[in-house]
Amino acid sequence: MINEYSRTELLIGSENMEKLKKASVAVFGVGGVGSHCIEALARCGIGRLTMTMYRLQILTGSRLLIIVRSEE
Repeated sequence: MINEYSRTELLIGSENMEKLKKASVAVFGVGGVGSHCIEALARCGIGRLTMTMYRLQILTGSRLLIIVRSEE
């Protein structure tokens, strides 16, 4: 059956795919690099993903942030 993680499973195998589903990852800093890391981790099937950023008010003028949004 083809699902959203089929290609990852073909690459790493079903046993390692299960390990990814059970894994937890924390990313500190959701800036230019962190936001791309978070996207890649989510696309590969990480089970639990925690994101932390110290200051959300720096969002004005930041062109690289793709995930964080301001609630103001």
